[in-house]
Amino acid sequence: MTYYFEEKLPDTERFVIPIKNISIRELANMPGRGLDAIGYRVADELVEILLGEAKVSEEQKSPPSVVDASSDSLYKTHSKHKNDLPLVIQRLTDYSRRLNGKDVLILGFAIISLDKKIENKCKITYGCTLVRDFSCVNENADFGKLKSNKNEFDDGKIHFSILSFSNNSIKETVNLFYQKIQEILAV
Repeated sequence: MTYYFEEKLPDTERFVIPIKNISIRELANMPGRGLDAIGYRVADELVEILLGEAKVSEEQKSPPSVVDASSDSLYKTHSKHKNDLPLVIQRLTDYSRRLNGKDVLILGFAIISLDKKIENKCKITYGCTLVRDFSCVNENADFGKLKSNKNEFDDGKIHFSILSFSNNSIKETVNLFYQKIQEILAV
């Protein structure tokens, strides 16, 4: 997801993601808590904040449960952020404590703008990444409520990306990843 938002978008649409949250998750054997990515981009005098959440699914139905049905779905997670500005400000504040230099200044500006409700200085992009098994990607239906109910996020923007591996299933890709890790550790 961070690779997509930092490098695969057109230059003017890319986000800076100063800390890759994957490196600071609580426990390696348990799912992490909180947002998967926090980033920003600056255009003129506007700071656009990226609240990024990623989910993986091999489920054959479309949209898969991780999009809008499960308790921690993309839709429910971002709806919670949309409806709880103090929570977003707290998460951004906690994240900014790990930053320095230019990144902390930009994020600090965004936090103050959100807190003081200074309009036209900061907006939020709800970044959704669905890692989908190539055999069940449905570009028309995998977006679920994030497309059909996008008006619920009217003062923000939803950016939904579907990533899939074209030659291997998710399970095969995960196995290849762990094999590579074992090779590196054996050296």
